[in-house]
Amino acid sequence: RFVECRAPLATLRSRLDARDGVASVSDARAGILDDFAARFEAVTELPPDEHVIVDTTRPLDETLGFLGATVDTCAVP
Repeated sequence: RFVECRAPLATLRSRLDARDGVASVSDARAGILDDFAARFEAVTELPPDEHVIVDTTRPLDETLGFLGATVDTCAVP
């Protein structure tokens, strides 16, 4: 399954602003968000049962519970 994490642009901007100046392994920054959002292409090539959309504005425990109930786990060879 393909898991797509979503949040409103205002939430993403707020998260990126909070990260500014803090050491992070991510290279995501508020300065590239608008360009990234403008280039976003919706996932249309997968059937709905293979495309899981996650609302990342929900509390982490709810998100993990949703994923656990929605996404089959499988061993990676």
